[in-house]
Amino acid sequence: MANINLSTNEMDHVGQERSSTKKGLISVIMILAFSIATYGGLIIWKRSLESKIARASEVYNTNYKQLMSGINIEVTDLQNRIFISKKIIKQRSLTRTVLENIEKNIVSGVYLTLYSSDIDARGLSLEGLANSYNDLSRQVLSLKSSEIFSSVRVEKSSILESGKISFLIKLEFK
Repeated sequence: MANINLSTNEMDHVGQERSSTKKGLISVIMILAFSIATYGGLIIWKRSLESKIARASEVYNTNYKQLMSGINIEVTDLQNRIFISKKIIKQRSLTRTVLENIEKNIVSGVYLTLYSSDIDARGLSLEGLANSYNDLSRQVLSLKSSEIFSSVRVEKSSILESGKISFLIKLEFK
């Protein structure tokens, strides 16, 4: 039997396929165009960043050259002053520590008459008077037990007319 219906179902179905194909093609073209535009934008952004980096590098090099030329003398002078100040502070701190340690380790019957320090040579000289050789030997042992001295030597000692012992002790820091 022949189809005598006047409906165009097949035609509508074919038209729908063409319509969805057109929509898909348009979507793909739009995505491709968006991707190309994004890629182009990234290339332009990269060039912009490279030029900004080149300018910043040029400014840095110019400032660095200025710093290392005439102004460098002042900077070096300031750095030397800082170094010397730190050295003086270290010496004063070390001197205070040494004096506190000597004060703590002094024994009865021993009297110091002269304190001489050479921080650079890491040494110290003490001159004094002791009531007896026993007091002098206790003083030497007390200084040897100290934590900051590596060497304690009696350089000279003599008996005075008053009966007291005059001595010179050399100390070296650890």
